[in-house]
Amino acid sequence: MVKTESGYRIFQDRIPLLDGMQLRFLYDVQHHQVFDTNSLFAYFGSLEPFEQLTALGLITLRPHRVPSRGEKVLIQWKGTLFYAIQASVFRPEVTEKGICLLRDVKRSDTFSACMEDMDQKIAERLLGQRIEHD
Repeated sequence: MVKTESGYRIFQDRIPLLDGMQLRFLYDVQHHQVFDTNSLFAYFGSLEPFEQLTALGLITLRPHRVPSRGEKVLIQWKGTLFYAIQASVFRPEVTEKGICLLRDVKRSDTFSACMEDMDQKIAERLLGQRIEHD
C-alpha cells in the first residue's frame, strides 16, 4: 500500500489493485457500516469502482427482496438486472478473498492515514451532494 500523487493505491505483485476509496468501502462493509448499496455514491463517483470490487471477487451482493414494479435499473447481479430507486434490494458482503486482503493491508504503515483521508473525502462528497440537493 503506497501513497501516490493521486492518492492511496493498493498494489499486488506490482499491479495496482485498488484505490483508497475502494479500500475504505471494503473496510466499512466488513465493519457492517454499509447496510445497503444506497450509499455507493458517497464512496464512488460512478458504479465502475464498485463493479471492479465485485469483478475481483472482493465483494458480493445479496438481494433481500424482489424489486417493486416501476423501480429503475440500478445494477446487474449474477447476470440478472435488479431494479431499485433505493438500492435496499441488495446488501454488500466482503468475501473471504476480501477479508484476506484487508488483513494484509491493515499491516501497512499508511493504513490509518488512508482511512482518515478517505473519511474526509466521503464527508466532502456527502456535503457536496447535500448542497446540490438543496
